[in-house]
Amino acid sequence: MILDFLVVAGAAYALGHLAIWSRREPRGKVAALAAVAVLLWASAVAGIELLGRPKPVAWERAALDRATVVAFKLDEPRAIYLWLQRRDVAPPLAYVLPWSQDVAQSLREAQRRGEADGTSVEVRFPSQEASPTFHARPQPAYPPKAGRSP
Repeated sequence: MILDFLVVAGAAYALGHLAIWSRREPRGKVAALAAVAVLLWASAVAGIELLGRPKPVAWERAALDRATVVAFKLDEPRAIYLWLQRRDVAPPLAYVLPWSQDVAQSLREAQRRGEADGTSVEVRFPSQEASPTFHARPQPAYPPKAGRSP
């Protein structure tokens, strides 16, 4: 995987080098350099996808509206790692949030409530700017009693 990235990065470097030192008009050079930037960004994103590293939540916030927290790890000064089960994707996926004491506290409280009630924890992402909210899922309703009819 690293070798693949290095090949793509080398190709981008060569393209950028040719664009800078070519004898074309400036618009062509700027377009080629923009293509280099997009190529490098796309290869980095693809590398993260293929390596299975946690993806920043900001990259998929729109698709994440609501998810079930399968597991989490609090890395106090750095990040909050989440393993989320989305509704539209079968296997759980790894995500990372920047560290926030309030978000970590909310996650811990939701986990405690969920354990006490015997339910799982759910996360909601209300908007791009707002921090995620965690809550324990409500207990499922009991089936109706089979009793005597009057």
